[in-house]
Amino acid sequence: MTRTKRGTNLGTNLVAASREWSTRPADQRFWNLRDLFEQSKEYAEQTSTRAAKLSECEVVPYNTEDLALKMPSHAMGYRNMATFQHYSFGQLCNIAQAPTNYLRGLPAQLAADNLNHGLRQVSGDQSLLLHQNGGLQLRCVTSDAYSRIWNYEVAEMALALEEGEGWRTPPARPCGLPGVPTRIATDADVMHKCAHPSMGIRVGDEISPAGLYVSDHDLFIFQVNEDYAIDAGDGEMLYRGVFWSNSEVGDARFRGTMFLFDSVCGNHIVWSAKIVADITIVHRGNAQEVFREMMAQATSMMTMSAHDDEFRIQKAKMHLLGAGQAEVVRLVFGKSWGLSKENCEQAYVLAIRHAEDHGTEPNTAWGYASGLTRLSQGVYADRRVELDRAAGKILELAL
Repeated sequence: MTRTKRGTNLGTNLVAASREWSTRPADQRFWNLRDLFEQSKEYAEQTSTRAAKLSECEVVPYNTEDLALKMPSHAMGYRNMATFQHYSFGQLCNIAQAPTNYLRGLPAQLAADNLNHGLRQVSGDQSLLLHQNGGLQLRCVTSDAYSRIWNYEVAEMALALEEGEGWRTPPARPCGLPGVPTRIATDADVMHKCAHPSMGIRVGDEISPAGLYVSDHDLFIFQVNEDYAIDAGDGEMLYRGVFWSNSEVGDARFRGTMFLFDSVCGNHIVWSAKIVADITIVHRGNAQEVFREMMAQATSMMTMSAHDDEFRIQKAKMHLLGAGQAEVVRLVFGKSWGLSKENCEQAYVLAIRHAEDHGTEPNTAWGYASGLTRLSQGVYADRRVELDRAAGKILELAL
């Protein structure tokens, strides 16, 4: 396979999509974004919200071994019983301050008694999200201040990018989990420019659905765009990528992680990512309005020309953070980014050591950010994310 020449400028390897690939069960995976969107939309249309006080609700045995939430009749009319989903049961246990795994193993009546004791202590109004498909199921309990961003809305935005701007989900090899289907990759499946040279998917390889996931409590979408190769200088070609994640039941905030990268392999590790930037929205207040505004800005960034990104990179290579190490460390350490002074100094040392690879001096935004991403490769995953985010913020100073 003919490949574009690549540089040696090390970035961070993003593993969020690979973790999803290796753990998601078959029923949460999709071959294409259209199917994910339609299922998420149908699921949302089958739900309704009800206001209730948990202190006035009661957990009762249901069908001998199961449990259900009995709601005040004035809140639901004649339909006042809802069974639990796996996530909503754990959520209610947390609200009642009861140990979830312990209660799952108790006889139904004993588990109900424990939960009811905790629920009687809960004050205020709550919002119950109920799914109707034959009977009622409780999907989640949130405060009345919760502002929901639906999973289908995120999928709809991703679908618009896919249908209009060349974005797509890269193929992945089989994950080995039970029940996950496979098929043989065609030319339409494979990535022709940004596939990893030794670990990417080729025509004739076996693949399984990956990069598109929805469960009863969350969503994750992985998209890349190889239509516009970005020249980062020194022979290095980069491409655009993004992770979208969301929970419509209060499990996590909405997050969009945008980045430039070198290649992606068959287990969905993103190699040598640069300019990693996050958009996050907390599900409260005017979250819906903020979501629409921020998505318009993100879409604008993700659809700009390759020349615009090349210009941004050159600006970062020319932008001086300080005259030398002392000034740069003082500037970065003074930001509220959670970096220790030792981290700031270590990143500068790495930027000096690999200045030739980075194609710029260590006191520039590009050089120092590259030092941070090199540093992130030698720390634990939780600290790695923090360092990578700081590298993105360094580059924002130049842009």
